[in-house]
Amino acid sequence: MAEIRSTLDMVMERADRLCAEAAPQDGPDHEQQGMRAGAELLRGMTEEVERRLAALPAAARPSWIKGVLATLLRNIALPRDDGSPWRPALDALRRLEESLGGGAGLEQILAEIDNILGQYNQHRRQILTQLEEAFQAQAAQMRQDIGPRGGMDMGLSPANHPKFQEELQRHYDQLNEQYLGALQQYKRAIGDRLLALA
Repeated sequence: MAEIRSTLDMVMERADRLCAEAAPQDGPDHEQQGMRAGAELLRGMTEEVERRLAALPAAARPSWIKGVLATLLRNIALPRDDGSPWRPALDALRRLEESLGGGAGLEQILAEIDNILGQYNQHRRQILTQLEEAFQAQAAQMRQDIGPRGGMDMGLSPANHPKFQEELQRHYDQLNEQYLGALQQYKRAIGDRLLALA
């Protein structure tokens, strides 16, 4: 029994050592705090975030900014529906740059992102419209070929047809690939700019 206890003691000591090694050495996790600050910027709480930024030690600023960037850049993505869900993140990046004393160096990049994501929405709508029109033409041709001997009108909707969905997804995947590359380049440029201001 004593042997078991000593093994248990050794395991507990090792666990304590591992926990101590894994604990951050410089106090609070500034990147996590930055992520929370990014969420606050999205909600428009700029003054609170600026106050916390001013109180940060200089050595913690890069880590904190990485956290803010992680939150804000995650919110700049290819939209799934119409609308502009990326705009709050762009506005928050503008406010962050101002808080860091960077002026408006990101303005051109942010305007480009807004433009690109707007174009992406337009291209998605165009693809959908073109495929629906092509499907309707094919369905009309099928009805004409079947003619009166077919009996009833099939009334197929493009949205319910598996081939239409496959083709639509294939076009969307190609579109996503084109736009994601450009978006990632802009995100890297934003990160480089703001981390340089740290």
